Amino acid sequence: MFEKRFEEYEKLNFEDVHSSILPYLAQLSGTIVDIGSGSGRDAAGLAEMGFNVIAIEPSHKLLEQAKSRHQSPNIKWLHGALPNIPNSLKNTSNDAVLLSAVWTYIRPDQRGEAMLSMSGMLKEGGYLFLSYRNKISSDCDQFYEATIEETSRCALAANLHFVKSFEEYDHMKRDNIYWNVLVYVKQISAKPNL
Repeated sequence: MFEKRFEEYEKLNFEDVHSSILPYLAQLSGTIVDIGSGSGRDAAGLAEMGFNVIAIEPSHKLLEQAKSRHQSPNIKWLHGALPNIPNSLKNTSNDAVLLSAVWTYIRPDQRGEAMLSMSGMLKEGGYLFLSYRNKISSDCDQFYEATIEETSRCALAANLHFVKSFEEYDHMKRDNIYWNVLVYVKQISAKPNL
């Protein structure tokens, strides 16, 4: 299904789609992991901003199309999906993780594990940028409801603390669709002074 929408995704501008998180990105440098990288639009946008990007995509076909379209020395392309990420990314220290339009495809019983996986990719003070749409549309083959509260509980259990939420319109102009954009920061509880 996503392979058919490749060109539609590519027509959307990275800065427009992710305008809510641009102020946070402006404070960062280093490496960002783009999980569910799809057409590669976001990975390419991040690379153009000067980031090193690790783009993870479960569809082999999309991964090959994205690699072909967005040839950049700053993007490393990997096959994988949440909750099981490539071993090379476990317990790494990246500056941010971008999970755009993926959360409602993860089964609710796998979300805790998925959140732990993403937390394990982040350094202390690293950001998780997570977006999901409010409801299913005709172009969607699976969809699991999500709420800010449930997502934030999963995040907190993985040492990811809520920073801010945004509500954005659908850039593909689908009826009655809007997006929740959530920002979390990794913060491991301070150890008591003894």
